[in-house]
Amino acid sequence: MAMKSKLGVLVCSHLSGEVRSIAGAYPDVEVEAFTARCGRAGLDWRDLRMRTAAHPEVERWLLLPGDCLGSPDDPPAEFSPALERVESRCEALLGLGLLDAYRRQEPCLLTPGGLSEYRRRKAAAGGCRRDDFGPDVSRLVLLDTGVAADAGGKLREGAAACGLPAEVLPGGLDPLGLRLEGHIPGCGRG
Repeated sequence: MAMKSKLGVLVCSHLSGEVRSIAGAYPDVEVEAFTARCGRAGLDWRDLRMRTAAHPEVERWLLLPGDCLGSPDDPPAEFSPALERVESRCEALLGLGLLDAYRRQEPCLLTPGGLSEYRRRKAAAGGCRRDDFGPDVSRLVLLDTGVAADAGGKLREGAAACGLPAEVLPGGLDPLGLRLEGHIPGCGRG
């Protein structure tokens, strides 16, 4: 049996590019991506057990974003390995202060992965509509981490098709990297 010494990150597809980019520098980190749960039932404990069982070398898992879990309950007593939920994907990229400031302005915040998935679904459904985002959305804001080529151009194109203003907020990977490094063995509290 493999010795459990690695950190695992269960990450939604909206952030998987960013997490893989950061984790690539750390041999003791495993990344397991799952399809984003936005607008659908969240992950359940059975699904998490199945996903974590494929990585016997992982000692501890982070679930990012933590709000993808359908149950607000703590893991069942028999759940192993240890699981910790990490904040929302936008909080992981911006920090709580900046996120709160943006939320008050009622934009739709998108990551490059979220934008790509939205564009794929809308192409299959025949295009974008203004009401896809709800009546209170003031504009589309891309949290540009630099992992997707021309994400800003794709955002502006999509926003124009939906009749919404667009904003690109360059952020990079530093805030998310610092959060993850705090959990990696040998890099802070990990």
